[in-house]
Amino acid sequence: MSRARDLGTYAGKVLQVQQTILKAKKTTTSTTPVGFDLEVAITPSSTSSKILVEYVCPISSTTDTYGYIKLYKTVGGSTSEVTTPNSTASDNTTNNKNAWGHYAHRDSDAAFESKNMVGSCLDSPSTTSEITYKIYWAKSYGTSLACNDTVTDDTGNTFVNNWSSQITVTEVAG
Repeated sequence: MSRARDLGTYAGKVLQVQQTILKAKKTTTSTTPVGFDLEVAITPSSTSSKILVEYVCPISSTTDTYGYIKLYKTVGGSTSEVTTPNSTASDNTTNNKNAWGHYAHRDSDAAFESKNMVGSCLDSPSTTSEITYKIYWAKSYGTSLACNDTVTDDTGNTFVNNWSSQITVTEVAG
């Protein structure tokens, strides 16, 4: 049997890819994680499959602001957090949340910048039911966070929103 035919039986083979692209501007002033339209659904073909979840989301603020992003999944009507915290609580528990990604903008030109939040996570869902992965976000200090926003530079020039947020899931054979 040829090596090419044997490849179909190896773990690690990509089985399917799903992606959602969000171009609309979103904002939040919530201090607890809330979902927004950055979500994607996938139905694994095997209970041994792994799901690689990747996201990019350009975040901006108009003033000094902290925020964070978490990843949740819904399977059969039950929602749970997927991401393992990458930070630990400190004396500043208001601003240092356990999260997948953190946004911190503490200088005077906050209104003129956008920062790409990016992350990846390998999930082992052990199901063949549809899974919806969704990004949740919150501010922990400041006024509000924006996603896919236009940016005005310090000379008054406004840049048209050419940014988009994306979430991609890849099923990998287990």
